[in-house]
Amino acid sequence: MTAKASAYADQPERVLRWGDQLDIRPITMGGDLTDQAVAGYIAKYAKTLADSRHIIERYVKPDIGTLRMQAVRASTITKLYRDLRAGGGAGREGQAPST
Repeated sequence: MTAKASAYADQPERVLRWGDQLDIRPITMGGDLTDQAVAGYIAKYAKTLADSRHIIERYVKPDIGTLRMQAVRASTITKLYRDLRAGGGAGREGQAPST
């Protein structure tokens, strides 16, 4: 999938691409590949996924979740951050200024 990102401030126009990713690096048994290392890797990415889902459900969906991706602009995200700082996400708890 591709999308054109308009030029903004000092950034040039770009084409963004995403989709299936393929990691072709070989998996070897040499080195530090232990059961503990594999478990840590899986736990790290499971937590990252859970954190991302929480952020989307609590803060993004309530405000811009009904918009089509093509309708999201820099001003949409700026307004989202401004609104979150002022009134928070679902449950309307304000965000810390550092968030």
